[in-house]
Amino acid sequence: LSLLEVQAVDAILKRSDLLIPPGGRPAQTKFKKLVRETRERGYEFSKGEWLSGGAAISFPVGVREGAAMALSLYGPDSRL
Repeated sequence: LSLLEVQAVDAILKRSDLLIPPGGRPAQTKFKKLVRETRERGYEFSKGEWLSGGAAISFPVGVREGAAMALSLYGPDSRL
């Protein structure tokens, strides 16, 4: 999503119930910040977020016909 225009990310969030917790939109604000930071850095790194002892790095590779594409690598955090 970091390669998409801000307006496109906003449109996706408006259609998504996944990032709207009961009682508000704070998750969307946090998500937009994460997209902005990833755009600035050029990649995103996760350690132990999905699975204890696991790590991942992901970076955008392009947008085609409105679809954002990314390459992600995942493995034991001892190897990354």
